[in-house]
Amino acid sequence: MKDTPKISVIVPIYNTAKYLEQCLKSLCLQTYKNLEIICVNDGSTDNSLEILKKYSDMDKRIVIINQENQGQSAARNAGQNAATGEWVTFVDSDDWLNIEAYEEFYKIYQKNDGFDIFMFNAASYPDGATEENIVLKPFYTSDNWGGKKEGIVNYDDCQNPLEGNLAVYNKIFKKDFIQKYNLEFPVGKNFEDKIYWMKALLNAKSIYMIDRILYYYRLQESSVTHTAGRKNLNIFPTLAQIKEEMVKTNHWEESKYAMLQYKIRQYAWFFLSMASDIRNEFYEGAVEDLKKDIQENKYRMDVIRDLKDNQLIGAFLNFSADEFYEKLINNVEKVQEYD
Repeated sequence: MKDTPKISVIVPIYNTAKYLEQCLKSLCLQTYKNLEIICVNDGSTDNSLEILKKYSDMDKRIVIINQENQGQSAARNAGQNAATGEWVTFVDSDDWLNIEAYEEFYKIYQKNDGFDIFMFNAASYPDGATEENIVLKPFYTSDNWGGKKEGIVNYDDCQNPLEGNLAVYNKIFKKDFIQKYNLEFPVGKNFEDKIYWMKALLNAKSIYMIDRILYYYRLQESSVTHTAGRKNLNIFPTLAQIKEEMVKTNHWEESKYAMLQYKIRQYAWFFLSMASDIRNEFYEGAVEDLKKDIQENKYRMDVIRDLKDNQLIGAFLNFSADEFYEKLINNVEKVQEYD
């Protein structure tokens, strides 16, 4: 039997006392035991730290790092820098896992340890949902990975690399791989997952994927991803950085249309979520970026034709920000399909 590699589980925490115990229980009760649970308390002002101390007294695998509030990226980076495991994974403190999640990794590792990343499925559900009415929405389907339900995949197998959720918490990364490609989270910006994961995906030679839901993501109205503040303007440099990585790894030509489609969906959805005081600024940035993209890249004629017929791109290019909002606000459900 192969060795049992240590997995460093990094949990950034900021004022999530309401959910923290469920998260910690799901980690402490994992059937795979060789874990290092690094909890980074990012300046919480509620009783999150007290909960952490209680659980660390019960489970010596829990390591607590205290720091002044610097944001989720800085907390994740601090945990990653402190990790001593051969593998590294991330968990949000208001989410939880199936207790067999890391055992599933080990089952595959015993047979084949030659992969850079282990990936399992995750599902989202609205906060407050009960077992009777919970509806899980998987983050990806096997269709997006060439129909594979399990096995080794990489970027070339992915039908649309920007489809689904670009999160890191349903992946386990080999630490050597993280160090080789200098993977870290950009501090002070939203969408840090997108950059970290896309850089990993573009550079990974092999990813072992299983199509089993093992992570449960709680949808909260007040979460970072659902609060459209000024930091959401960072979507523009974020996607520019992802493009740079695609160019660097020789994947841009095959990926540029997927990127254009992704921009259309993201910009339209963010626009509807924007506070009125920054909506015009966001609109101008989106229009400028989309026009530049269309002008610089030689898209097929059928692609351009599809764009002209697309209501979302048409609204961006032909209406002022206020007119765009008025035109689409009555069709929010329709627009949400693009998220």
